[in-house]
Amino acid sequence: MRNRIALVLILIAVSTVFYGCTNPETGGSSLFGTGKDKNTGSATQNYNTGIQGLTLSFLANNPPAELYNGQTFPFVLEIYNKGVTDTNPYVTLTGFDKNIINVNWANRQPGIISGKSQLNPIGGYGFIDDNVKVALPNGVDTFTTPVTAIACYEYVTEGIATLCVDPDPTNNRDDICAAKLVQLSGGQGAPVMITKIEAKPSIGTNYFLITISNADKTGSVIKSTKVSTCTEQLTYQEVDVVDVASASLGSQQISCEPATIRLVSGVGTTICEVSGLSGSAYTTSLILNLRYGYKTSITKTLNIRRM
Repeated sequence: MRNRIALVLILIAVSTVFYGCTNPETGGSSLFGTGKDKNTGSATQNYNTGIQGLTLSFLANNPPAELYNGQTFPFVLEIYNKGVTDTNPYVTLTGFDKNIINVNWANRQPGIISGKSQLNPIGGYGFIDDNVKVALPNGVDTFTTPVTAIACYEYVTEGIATLCVDPDPTNNRDDICAAKLVQLSGGQGAPVMITKIEAKPSIGTNYFLITISNADKTGSVIKSTKVSTCTEQLTYQEVDVVDVASASLGSQQISCEPATIRLVSGVGTTICEVSGLSGSAYTTSLILNLRYGYKTSITKTLNIRRM
């Protein structure tokens, strides 16, 4: 009898553990943070997050670290799109003597590399390849040189935040919400990130102070129209600038000033305004689209030997 009671208690405990690990709303395991769409039963993934755009890497042993004079070697640059914007980068190889390494990549393009999406949550892939001959000068037995691949591309950041709009902050009798600072984390699937939105209500008009940053920090922000000439000497007005492509509050288009945001130490601000407001406070969505260029690079050191 005691054995039967003990067995029943064990079965109840095991059942409780398994029920506790299951999210009854999603049907997924809360232990692993995944869920399922209640309508389709498929796993849902939040793809439009992160702070990366394109990432670069040389394919392993292409080129190898050790090269031999007079031989031809494959050069393969892999390009991954870790963000959500489709883009076609301009790629240039630099930092070496072209008489020794006979390759000329100047604004090479791999074609459109798709960004992350609901159907493709890991993003797209592209590459540039070439067969490259190396030739040492007479009298030189060994030579070491860096090779740098620079990629410049257009990108977009779209930020969406739920905000409280208060047409009359002096009267909160029927208000259902209060204007406050909204902090955004995790990124919007792009290297430039909207980090916070601070509402500043007044009678009939609301202002929204928006802060953005170069969150990736592995690359630099440039003017979107300069991606094809990014390896040239750019002016002060062409670096560390982000354009406000569009802004809306709900379905209403709003204006932001400055329309071109200057980044200082990687951070910048703009103020968006909506006027003609009346009635009680309400919640709605602020949608902000930013357009810019981004420049990133990767370097590999090559050793060339005479056989």
